[in-house]
Amino acid sequence: MKQNIEKANQSVNKVKDDIRNHHWRLRYHVSPQAYWMNDPNGFTYFKGEYHVLPAPPVFA
Repeated sequence: MKQNIEKANQSVNKVKDDIRNHHWRLRYHVSPQAYWMNDPNGFTYFKGEYHVLPAPPVFA
């Protein structure tokens, strides 16, 4: 499991700068560093910071 997490982190680090600097990416947009995430459920303010909570995955 630890190896899989490390491989995933390496993959994100490899592409995140390209994605962040892409000319089609909006200046203010809720999105992960790389790849995808579920739809954001809402913003929460907690201990002086804003957080975005993605919708949990739905498994059939």
